[in-house]
Amino acid sequence: MRSVKGGLFRPPVDEYATGWWRRIQIAKDRCEAGKREPAKSRKTASSLVFENLTDRARAEESRVTIQSELLDSLLEQATSQPSYEESGAVALFELLVPNGLKDQSNEQADLVLVLDEAAAAFPWEILAARTRDRIDPLSVKAGMLRQLKVDAFRVGPRGARDQNALVIGDTLIGTASNLPELPGAQREAQEVAEQLARHGYRAEPLIRQPSLDIIRQLFARDYRIMHLAGHGIYNPEHPEKSGMVLGPDQFLTSLELGQVRNLPEFVFINCCYLARIDSPPPLDKPHKQAASVAQELIQMGVKAVVAAGWAVNDAAGLVFARSFYQSMLGGLKFGESVKRARQETHALGANNTWGAYQCYGNPDFALTPQPGSQSWPKRAFYSRRECLDELRDLAAKATGAPADRVKSLAESVAELDRLLISSWRDGESLSALAEAFKSLGNFGAALEAYDEALRDGKSRASVQTIESHANLKDRHAARLFKKDPGAARQLWEDAERRLLGLNAVLGDSSERLSLLAANCKRRGTVAEGAERGKYFQAAAEFYQKAYKHTKKTESSIDLYSGLNAVALSYVAGVPSDIAEECLKFAARQKDYPDFWARVYRPDALLLEHLRAGSLDSQADAVIQAYKEAFQHGTPHERDSALGQLRFLRDAAPAKDGPALQRVLDGVS
Repeated sequence: MRSVKGGLFRPPVDEYATGWWRRIQIAKDRCEAGKREPAKSRKTASSLVFENLTDRARAEESRVTIQSELLDSLLEQATSQPSYEESGAVALFELLVPNGLKDQSNEQADLVLVLDEAAAAFPWEILAARTRDRIDPLSVKAGMLRQLKVDAFRVGPRGARDQNALVIGDTLIGTASNLPELPGAQREAQEVAEQLARHGYRAEPLIRQPSLDIIRQLFARDYRIMHLAGHGIYNPEHPEKSGMVLGPDQFLTSLELGQVRNLPEFVFINCCYLARIDSPPPLDKPHKQAASVAQELIQMGVKAVVAAGWAVNDAAGLVFARSFYQSMLGGLKFGESVKRARQETHALGANNTWGAYQCYGNPDFALTPQPGSQSWPKRAFYSRRECLDELRDLAAKATGAPADRVKSLAESVAELDRLLISSWRDGESLSALAEAFKSLGNFGAALEAYDEALRDGKSRASVQTIESHANLKDRHAARLFKKDPGAARQLWEDAERRLLGLNAVLGDSSERLSLLAANCKRRGTVAEGAERGKYFQAAAEFYQKAYKHTKKTESSIDLYSGLNAVALSYVAGVPSDIAEECLKFAARQKDYPDFWARVYRPDALLLEHLRAGSLDSQADAVIQAYKEAFQHGTPHERDSALGQLRFLRDAAPAKDGPALQRVLDGVS
């Protein structure tokens, strides 16, 4: 089988590489849960059962026994302070995850944890796996969402239809309270409301409003989105006094939310801001608060819930909310939006805010766009592999595309550039992005992508990427020369230096010799006098070396380098000892799927008649041969072929000029 240009990429065999989220069910041991009088030995120990829903015909079950008192101490330390303590996160991972699942954490598969009420109380998001050279938080390295198993739920919940959003930022608690004002919550509410308003939602933020005004607004209309930012209290002994603090002994709880007739699609609860809480009951096991409130909302039928499990850093909380809503309102799905928000928040530094958010819902949940909204993208991507394949497909679709199609393809590539998140922008993906830009003729954007690819610390950029980068610099310099000769010459020199450096380290290759020849050829087109002939002769020698290198190492004929060697030898007025063999072989090439293989035949006919002095009488036959070949190929490829004709017209002896111009006019 031979892979040629124009083929599209199919989804990979590995289901996890397609963006499918792996499910793992975690529950308290059923036998222990059913015992009313557990043995004394079990008072400080319990078991969690993990059921891994694999890509095989089996579901793998494993369990881990934990010491409750020891674990509670670790959890309290991890969730009672805003800083992230890596050793504690690693200890929790080692204690909570069965050994059989630990190695699978390296697969970077996105996870949905299907949890019962007991398992939901654990802060799975902050767990981190230790490798030889680093520590990777699981919810940052890959996506992590939750789904809650419930046995009591509202049957047939009705969702809100109008584009309304309830946004609360801090509350007017009163002077009698020791709870401080929360500027961070106010800024967050203001920015969230502005984002929602820009995307068609009616979202007037309620900032420092009295409790009765908030309750009135809660029932004034139906809301698709609720965003609550302020003080929160969790009192396990008095659930009715748990929730968002509205005033002294006044709370917005699941009881009030449960009375909402038409449910919101999405609720974001950020009620654990950094603030000292002295007067109300102390927050007991803060990581359980989010699980408790979320449980009530999920039982009601809300499609997705984000709830902070402990005190978050104000600046980091704002970054998380901003990133999350930008992604969701931009058209991405819930799972990808959460993953991006966590990664951006984690990049801020040592705080653990990225792990405080417990996110419940289906990875494919999406906010319904406002009719006619221009912000809704054409599609979203859930994995690096999916985005990489789409880039390759776009480059393939450019083959033979008409001008109007090229414009829409260029828009798609630009959109993919925006959607290619930082964790996906490695050498391989960026090289594919550069190739897509180059196929559509956008050399400037392609060079930027190549530059970024070669700076990739993961070293996924290949030697071919370096060669392509040098070739594009060469081509871009030719476009740039009239406008900025100095910058063009610098690009040519950079390209030559890279190629010669590769040959010095790796040895000669036909590809690099041909690229060096092209470099000399283009520099010769702008040179004058003796320097012009010097460059053309150097180009002919490089092409001839490439031709002979291929014949020696691969026992095959490289028509690209051979035909160029013949052309440059003719232009430079020097003999070529490969011309007869190369032209005869090229004249037999026809009906090949590759564009360049189709062009070899008309190129050979042209050179044959040039050398024989018969081009003027045979121009029509040459034009027809080119037209047949030009039925296929990208704009970039067709432009390259026409560029060769323009080069010959300008560089060949003056006597050949009229015939070459006639061919060029007939083909263009």
